[in-house]
Amino acid sequence: MKKFVYKYSFGALLLLSGLSSCCANSYGSTLAKNTAEIKEESVILREKPDPGCKRKSSCCLRKFFSRKKSKEKLEPVTPNFKSYTDPMTDAERKDLSFVVSAAADKSSIALAMAQGEIKSALSRIREIHPLVLLQALAEDPALIAGMKKMQGRDWVWNVFITELSKVFSQAAALGAFTVADIAAFASTLGLDSGTVTSIVDGERWAELIDVVIQNPTI
Repeated sequence: MKKFVYKYSFGALLLLSGLSSCCANSYGSTLAKNTAEIKEESVILREKPDPGCKRKSSCCLRKFFSRKKSKEKLEPVTPNFKSYTDPMTDAERKDLSFVVSAAADKSSIALAMAQGEIKSALSRIREIHPLVLLQALAEDPALIAGMKKMQGRDWVWNVFITELSKVFSQAAALGAFTVADIAAFASTLGLDSGTVTSIVDGERWAELIDVVIQNPTI
């Protein structure tokens, strides 16, 4: 009887051991498989994008923005200067007076606030013949006084001369200063025609403006 019990117990132990071994192998296999799959998915998620694709995208973006910028870029407009024989209108004289008085009298803050108005006025008188513009200055005592005030404000005067010189040089490049025009201008202001011609040919615009201020027709 004892021999039968021992034999049965030993068989039961072998069966349990076999079952536990089987379950352990099955679970271990499943776990190993799941871990491998997770690792593989993790590698896929962390995989870096194709550098070629990235470079292509960057190139496309650069091309897009370069095209956009080129479309937004505006070409400078060359003034269509009037003839020396075209007189200034009352509206143009008013604009010129506003620009000079603003530059002569307004504070830096006030000038900044009036920047839009000043630019608008300048755009309306931009195409006046340079000699006609200077003649208008010479014939108006208030404008002469304003110009002298501007000379005392270094930064204002420097900006004024720089911008005016650009316009006058454009006029010279377009042949706006004819011999006849210079002679008529010099005669009206009582200046030496040869001196004015030399200044214009050398594009010494600051000197020409100074000559006009120092020799008004009033």
